[in-house]
Amino acid sequence: MNAFVDAIAWILSGVQVPGAPTIPEAFAQQLAYTFGSVVVAAVVAVPLGWLIGHTGRGRDVAVAISGAARAIPSFGLLILLVLVMGVLHKPEAAVITFVVLAIPSLLSGAYSGLEAIDRSTIDAARATGMTEWQILWRVEVPLGLPLLVAGFRAATLQVVATVTIAAYVGLGGLGQYIITGLPLRRIDMVLGGAILVAALALVLDGLFAALQRAVVPRGVRLDRPRRPNPSAAPTENLAPPQREKKTMSTRMTRLAGLGAAVTAAALVLAGCASSNPLAPETGDGTPSSDTIVIGSQAYYSNEIIAEIYAQALEGAGFTVDRQFNIGQRDAYLPEIESGAITLFPEYSGNLLQFFEPDTTARTPDDVYAALQDALPSNLTVLDQSTASDQDSYTVTSAFASQYGLESIADLSKVTVPLVLGGPPELAERPYGPTGLKDTYGVDVTFQPTGDTTVEDLVAGTVNVANVFTADPSIQTQDLVVLDDPEGLFLASNVVPLVNKDVADDIADVINEVSAALTPEGLVALNVQSTVDQKSAAQIATQWLQDNDLS
Repeated sequence: MNAFVDAIAWILSGVQVPGAPTIPEAFAQQLAYTFGSVVVAAVVAVPLGWLIGHTGRGRDVAVAISGAARAIPSFGLLILLVLVMGVLHKPEAAVITFVVLAIPSLLSGAYSGLEAIDRSTIDAARATGMTEWQILWRVEVPLGLPLLVAGFRAATLQVVATVTIAAYVGLGGLGQYIITGLPLRRIDMVLGGAILVAALALVLDGLFAALQRAVVPRGVRLDRPRRPNPSAAPTENLAPPQREKKTMSTRMTRLAGLGAAVTAAALVLAGCASSNPLAPETGDGTPSSDTIVIGSQAYYSNEIIAEIYAQALEGAGFTVDRQFNIGQRDAYLPEIESGAITLFPEYSGNLLQFFEPDTTARTPDDVYAALQDALPSNLTVLDQSTASDQDSYTVTSAFASQYGLESIADLSKVTVPLVLGGPPELAERPYGPTGLKDTYGVDVTFQPTGDTTVEDLVAGTVNVANVFTADPSIQTQDLVVLDDPEGLFLASNVVPLVNKDVADDIADVINEVSAALTPEGLVALNVQSTVDQKSAAQIATQWLQDNDLS
């Protein structure tokens, strides 16, 4: 129960995560996106569903469209729309994504409610002289309302759970705690965010269940067959329209309940686990004697260096197992320490600060020396490269010219609110908003921008960004890297982190790679990835050939 208890304690503590909304604000954002999207979807789907249910035409087309919409992956659609529409329109992209998700359930509820009505009831209404419009509004809509509410119920539950992905593009909501907690390995935050989403979904489900019962017309509710068959199933004793409505409504309710139950079960199982649910698999801590396991961050530049290591070792006769795109430092270091991964391209300053947050080392040589002493006993580093790819605070050239910015200290002269963009985990890094305040006295509002950080900076949604110094966009987008006279960022040279058991075996090969990798060369490698769109394998092969290391 440790993880579950820790998650509940995190929720009750009310601790504010830097850059993330408070829990009440996150609830408000989650509900705003949920109900806003469902309302927009209803404007489209409900009239169309009523038209299909009233006329009996177009049902097959509606079913096909609904099926296609259900098959669209929401996360992929969100990312695609952000790329197409631009970062200035991320909220609109999110709403469109959730509208597409909500339409099938609403459309189904609208036309199924009308189709379930006994045709004799409609014929009787026509016989009394009612117009088609009167039949729709006075007969069909009231009788079909329970199934329509069931459609709203299903759509709302689907959307409220999926809105969590909006946090990936910096739009807040309860998903922010999950997105921020994952790279930091904050299991209490991740599970706490999941619990809050599940709790909100269950509350909404209960409210819609009550509403669904309340809108059943009294006459339908009280009507019973005169001669019930004791041996028949409950739905067989209902009049035909009631039976169909009861069956369809029950199915939709059961599906919604099943989804909530699965979510709750997953949370309970995760919470009852005695171990960390995000912890890596543990072995005997000893690397394979004949295989070098190489890992990389979920960062294209790091993967290129890892691929260079891999191909160089394979060329020297070693067997290599690639385990790339693992995630951020908080996620992969336990695997390295356990021996599951034996070689990893790292960055000296950030790695040192991970083990010693209060380190005073700042220069490349001092950082490298301190790092060797700070590492766990079973790990070491080989020769560091002159190439560096360290964190920086970067602004647009126009913003720098407007306020005369050359260093981070100059940000104190800016007269407009400063909004810092970067990956979610920056909120809790030593060089994040807190470190910026402590070192330079500069206050910023943090906005997690993730993979769209540069795009947000250029678009103006943030005015300061955490950008790696080897990022080609610094040149292509005419950005300005601010000087760091107080050493907020440590020198971060590329350095191979390796298990001591294999260090001597691979040192000659990897040290040659480090000696050949230069700052300019690393930028050139990144350009081949981001501009030329080459794969890491292609880039590594060419680089090894160009440096006579193949």
